[in-house]
Amino acid sequence: MPLPDPESNIATPTEPPDIAQLPTIQLDLPRRSTRPRRQPTYLEDFHTAHTTVSKRYPIHNYLSYHSLSSSFQTIISSINSNHEPRSYKEASKSACWQFSMQAKLKALTTNNTWILTPLPSGKKTIGCKWVYKIKHNFDDTIDRHKACLVAKGFTQLEGLDFLDTFALVAKLTTLCLLLTVATTKNWTLKHLDVNNAFLHGDLHEVVYMTPPPGLSLPSSQHVCKLQCFLYGLKQVGRQWYAKLSSFLLSHKYSFFGANHSLFLKYANHKIIVILVYVDDLVLTGDETEEIDVITFALHHHFKIKNLGNLTYFLGLEITRNNIGLNLSQRNYTLDLLQEIGMMEIAPINDSHFPPLFRPRNSP
Repeated sequence: MPLPDPESNIATPTEPPDIAQLPTIQLDLPRRSTRPRRQPTYLEDFHTAHTTVSKRYPIHNYLSYHSLSSSFQTIISSINSNHEPRSYKEASKSACWQFSMQAKLKALTTNNTWILTPLPSGKKTIGCKWVYKIKHNFDDTIDRHKACLVAKGFTQLEGLDFLDTFALVAKLTTLCLLLTVATTKNWTLKHLDVNNAFLHGDLHEVVYMTPPPGLSLPSSQHVCKLQCFLYGLKQVGRQWYAKLSSFLLSHKYSFFGANHSLFLKYANHKIIVILVYVDDLVLTGDETEEIDVITFALHHHFKIKNLGNLTYFLGLEITRNNIGLNLSQRNYTLDLLQEIGMMEIAPINDSHFPPLFRPRNSP
């Protein structure tokens, strides 16, 4: 005997139900307070994202330059009087920065830094961006508006786009020690900058990069296949240091102990010292003729820019007088305060500090 179908007893509605007759469901929404909101009093002296910037403590009321020499005031005013753009859109509005970017692209193209080619299947590109810097002469006038093309090396894959990355640079303690010795012995301090330093390295990996803004392309499908190094690549610092150190060692310079960012050379019972920080070189010593010789050799091999006497290095503003050197990080400190939005916070009385941390000139 066949079993009855279980679905045969279920009644199927012939007409859809009337929506108006369905029961309504009341949702209990959370109650919101109507009390007026006010910022806590302990935040009135700080910049916050939801409040208006306080104008009660402008920094110019507490920062004075009257005790500084006229030459040092000229240096710091020239550093602060010019604005460096933060993006390509901002820089493209200025003729001087447009000229600098086009000159940089022309130099990269002449140096065969890349070739334009369609992106092969299965390959990925890394990005790039423009970085802008104003370079000053030794007399504090503007030398040039430098636009540097930087690759976004953080998108590189280890083992595929790069291998070793470690590169030596000078430490701040080494710089302070060198400045102390040069001041004590009354040595001259020269500052050199290598033009397009990272283009001198040898690239062994295959790296594709998106075309930089401002570069004319034969087709929108083309990308840049790098033939030389660019700033920002993870392995670029190591290759440039290897190239520079081999050049200095070939000119009878030697490493200073375990500090391979400091090079020494003894000639005619005199000494020449070179401090290396990426593409910035500080030359000092008591043999001025040898300093001129190595400067000419560096320029012939790498094309350098002689910035004259050392005035600004690694965020330090350096001025020299009859007594010694005056070092200041005023501009570096102001940049930090500006970046974190603390230019107009309430000042602190230095009497609150313990004696070890009290400023030198405080009572």
